[in-house]
Amino acid sequence: MAIQWFLSARRFAAVYGAFAPLLIVAAAPPDSCSPTVSCVDDPRVSKTATGLEKQSAQGTFKVRIESAIPNPPARYTNTWVIRIFDASGAAIVGARVVPDLFMPDHNHYQPPPVVTANANGTYSVTGFELAMPGIFQVIFKLPDRGTDSVSFYFCV
Repeated sequence: MAIQWFLSARRFAAVYGAFAPLLIVAAAPPDSCSPTVSCVDDPRVSKTATGLEKQSAQGTFKVRIESAIPNPPARYTNTWVIRIFDASGAAIVGARVVPDLFMPDHNHYQPPPVVTANANGTYSVTGFELAMPGIFQVIFKLPDRGTDSVSFYFCV
């Protein structure tokens, strides 16, 4: 929808010239950043990221967010450092971590972030863009250790 709206706006600008920017802003679609739509009180979401720790669905591992920039997560570019532990609490170092970025209320995925193992046993999570307002589910999987996953939910 946003692409169609943008292309329509460009055609509109070609016809109405200098007045187009004023008219386009006034006619922006209501769901494009509406302050009346909010997910901050949704029971699924966490209010902060740094220090948050979650157990995986099957209990085989847990993920702790060591740092998040910005904190709490916000629109556009976000960067995290995470640490992963097995069921006994021992650090999992050098694992293959597969992330997903999902918007459950919109039923679509965003491009996933990149996870890089660091020498100190942490993992850098970079390149994830939270491009629109709404609830984001950040999912981490360790495919070499089975099908288990852990999810974090944030309102952006």
